Amino acid sequence: MPKRVRNLLVFTVVTATFAVSAVLLYVCFVQAQGMVAFRAAPRTAYTTTPADLGMTTYQAMHVTSFDDLRLEGWYVPPAVGSSGASIVFVHGHRGDRTQLAAERQLLAAEGYGLLTIDLRNAGTSEGSATTMGLYETQDVISAFEWLSAQPGVDGQRIALYGVSMGGTTAIRVMARLPEARALVVDSAYSSLLELTSDKVTQVTGLPGAPFANVIVWMASRLSNADLFAVRPIDDIASIAPRPILLMHGAIDEVIPVSHMQALYAAANEPKTLVIIPGALHMQTYQTDPAGLPSTGIAVFARRAAIVGFRVNIICFL
Repeated sequence: MPKRVRNLLVFTVVTATFAVSAVLLYVCFVQAQGMVAFRAAPRTAYTTTPADLGMTTYQAMHVTSFDDLRLEGWYVPPAVGSSGASIVFVHGHRGDRTQLAAERQLLAAEGYGLLTIDLRNAGTSEGSATTMGLYETQDVISAFEWLSAQPGVDGQRIALYGVSMGGTTAIRVMARLPEARALVVDSAYSSLLELTSDKVTQVTGLPGAPFANVIVWMASRLSNADLFAVRPIDDIASIAPRPILLMHGAIDEVIPVSHMQALYAAANEPKTLVIIPGALHMQTYQTDPAGLPSTGIAVFARRAAIVGFRVNIICFL
């Protein structure tokens, strides 16, 4: 092969490799940016409130995060004459405090106090970056402390109910907050890096590594947070002996059900895993609105640690 042709071939290969690498890095950057800097809607007032769901006693509230962000939410006091048991709801990525409306309506009817806040960089709360559960853990701890100080609330009877990223966050909070009494998790991921790897493979058909590592590394730099540390699978075992209910849709298209199965395997008793056939992401209750309350959430709420499926749970309210 003539030297000129050989040099041209080498140049073409190097240029093509550089171009492909640049495109892949750009795609990774876009994914990382969407992970941490997404805002679903501008910071404008909500047009619907808990009063539209019959929770007429609700109040607007806010807390200040550890890094001085104003986090806004809604609070529904426990029913007069109740035990004071209450629940902190934690929304998912790209969500806000309006999520879990049907579940909140169900549990408000049972007399529980309810608190739902917009996490950082969501809804009407302040913040410019989402950290996929890392700093949100501290946001929820601040909300929990606010709730426990409210008149009529029993600070020893507060549970957490988280969905998607909120479920991951709630696991981390429970592991760090021994006062929290019980946990419900719907459609959560066991590890942010593992989820990112799964999504890379799902979308491209390529192996998750090293692209997932690059995406999480970039997201960490953009958010000034170590997102590799978001691994609730390392936290969940320490929650025992407090009860855990884990729910996931069998055909979840966003977070594979294998994540919840891994969390269940890592958790200690008392724990319950419910896989809802035909349910998509965050659609466990909506997929089975008649069966789930009667066999699960409401029954557990009345008998045990606020929400769940076990009737022989050891941590009664």
